[in-house]
Amino acid sequence: MTKTAKEIYDLLYAESVGGTLHESVFWNHKPYSSVFPDALIVISSDEKYAAKIDLGRASSSGSTNYGLADPRNFFRGIDIEGEVELYYNDSGVQTANSGTIYSGTSSNNLGSITAEYSISPPDVEESLTVKSDITEGYNNTNESYLILEALPDSIFTNATSSGSSSSGSSSSSDSSSSSGSSSSGSGSSSSSGSSSSSDSSSSSGSSSSGSDSSSSSGSSSSSSDSSSSSGSDSNRSSSGSSSSNSTRSSRGSSSSGSSSSGSDSSSSSGSSSSSSDSSSSSTKIKVADVNSSYVADSKGFSSISGSSPVTVTSYEIGKETTLNSIKDYGGNLHAGDNLAATPSSYKYQGMLDVNGDGVFETIFTNKISKRWVTAKVDSATGQIDFNDNGAGGGTRVVGIYEDPLIAEGENNGGYLSDGVTPAPANFGTPQQKRFIIVNGELIDRLALNSQVRFQNDLEIDNLEAKHSGDYDGDGIHEVYWKTADGTAYLRSLMHADGNIRYANYQSEDQMSEYLAANGDYSVIAEILS
Repeated sequence: MTKTAKEIYDLLYAESVGGTLHESVFWNHKPYSSVFPDALIVISSDEKYAAKIDLGRASSSGSTNYGLADPRNFFRGIDIEGEVELYYNDSGVQTANSGTIYSGTSSNNLGSITAEYSISPPDVEESLTVKSDITEGYNNTNESYLILEALPDSIFTNATSSGSSSSGSSSSSDSSSSSGSSSSGSGSSSSSGSSSSSDSSSSSGSSSSGSDSSSSSGSSSSSSDSSSSSGSDSNRSSSGSSSSNSTRSSRGSSSSGSSSSGSDSSSSSGSSSSSSDSSSSSTKIKVADVNSSYVADSKGFSSISGSSPVTVTSYEIGKETTLNSIKDYGGNLHAGDNLAATPSSYKYQGMLDVNGDGVFETIFTNKISKRWVTAKVDSATGQIDFNDNGAGGGTRVVGIYEDPLIAEGENNGGYLSDGVTPAPANFGTPQQKRFIIVNGELIDRLALNSQVRFQNDLEIDNLEAKHSGDYDGDGIHEVYWKTADGTAYLRSLMHADGNIRYANYQSEDQMSEYLAANGDYSVIAEILS
């Protein structure tokens, strides 16, 4: 069934933010000596909804081309002009021939279709800068959300359906007067079918404070980056997305999370049930299908190579993907990292149950930000909620911890309590205390800090997630990693909410001895593989 214009827009915007669109491309035309986008075309992950937005050049337009398919390529000075077209078709949608939208899911059954909604927006002079290949024809972009979020919500709220979809919903049928636009999308009324409350994510809060606008969150920018109990991050900068130099501060969608302020736009509007369902669903991205054959491990263990409650379809193990709206515990996009390459550098590691609650998380590592991510996947729907980052949540940039041996070293002149073994040093330790000489060898105590080593391994893409479980039965779930160079194994101990407590490196012998003592011989083999 078709949706209201606002619901189609919210769906496409949320999938753009989450990086799960089936297609996100510019149609680049070469009228003179250089190419420039004529239109943005996005297609939903289920290939039933699409948008085509006509684009033009701003007065300061241009592009920078580093070479074929180089991720640094960008267009500068894109404005939105002309029509915004929203499509729906039961048989699927795809593009061909200079941006025309067709029905069907393969080239064997194409038929051109007209838009379900065709809207002429007011002038939108955003002068956006958006990354894309700089060649004629179709060119992929992972920043379509920057253009989508520049459109004012008002143009969708009162849009009238043309009745052109193949869904069988009459353009004159109206949903119940008490519901406005229902989440089922059963009636796309010609008089808009969408009450004023349907555009209810008014508290999205793309403010410049970088704070979490959800009234229930309770997380503030004062959260400690090194707290071993929460793993939360301090607000290092008002991150924003990599090139969102012109994002509208009026963006009202609840799934934003990518404004230049770095604010978490979780809705707290308290509007009618139909609108709040639409608002909350826009932060949830379907990335997996339910695995009906899954059988839970009797010990609660999970393995990257094993079965899980859902089968991920949106990410491929070992490949990098874009996570535009992932936040840390305190609501900071990418944990405050604002490097341009960070959003598109999340390498998918696979699925594990990191905290032993029976719900599996997708795991990503990022060599640019030197951080890692857990994103909880709902076992019943296959969705990730990218606003589930705060207390009790399971989708976030995992926090920074403080190596507990640091305090021991500070109390013993730089050594552990045995007086012989050098202790790790903390960030910012003065040079005269950071380095010590042991048996004629100069030791850098900062290098002994497991958090420093952890981040160094992330930076060089030297970690592979392998297994998780409560191996010694102490109630604390652990995640085992293997270094890609085979020199060590990282054991990270997790909080009940999936954030990190602490981590330490082990040799192969130490890892094997620890697991063998608890009878987990099969786990050893899986970690070594």
